[in-house]
Amino acid sequence: MAETYAAEGAALAQRLRLDLIRSNRSIRAEDVGAGLRLPDVWLDKLPGWRLENSARLAKDMAHARRAARAVVISLDIPGPLEFHRLYSELVQARNGRVRYGPEYFTRLFATASGSSSVVVAQARDASGQFLGASVLAMDAKVGYYLHSAVLPAARPMGISDLLLERLIIAAQERGMEHFNFMVSPPGQAGLVRYKKKWGNRESVVLARDTAGTLLGQAAVAAIGWMARWRSRSS
Repeated sequence: MAETYAAEGAALAQRLRLDLIRSNRSIRAEDVGAGLRLPDVWLDKLPGWRLENSARLAKDMAHARRAARAVVISLDIPGPLEFHRLYSELVQARNGRVRYGPEYFTRLFATASGSSSVVVAQARDASGQFLGASVLAMDAKVGYYLHSAVLPAARPMGISDLLLERLIIAAQERGMEHFNFMVSPPGQAGLVRYKKKWGNRESVVLARDTAGTLLGQAAVAAIGWMARWRSRSS
């Protein structure tokens, strides 16, 4: 299976004349193959999910509701530029790469305004200051936790938890059966722990980079070296 998957990826990259193609798939322990293993966290049996089923979640949410009494959590859509600005600042503060530009969020939020398949939850304080937002996309009875950005000063109030709870409830109300927290980048153990606090199922996604050109081969080699360096450093 792994060999067939690799061969199909290589053929596609060459046919489309792509330097590099990255593919993701959920894997079983006995069918790993070569590639970057990324932790994947799910919330299964979503219709029956209740906050009270987890003592830790119930405690954290009780704190958030006390600390953020003056904060309004709504499904109103924030300005895409203000969300992009906050998202970019957070990524750059972690020395990451800003993968999405303002045009992407403009199109995404425009979709949310006219479709029930994308939902945005936002947080604002009593003065109207934007504190953060989270984005949900839905397809085939699965809700996907696409993006989240929260002002650092607002995190101690539990704004991230309040936004995520609102999205999970929105997914329930729209008939979703599962909630996927999406894979986490390598080296972000804290993010994985946060997702596990909410999820009830874990799996692994195999991210495979396949080269279609010599430049792509060099990129694959560099990515592999960086992954090995991170594993030795952690």
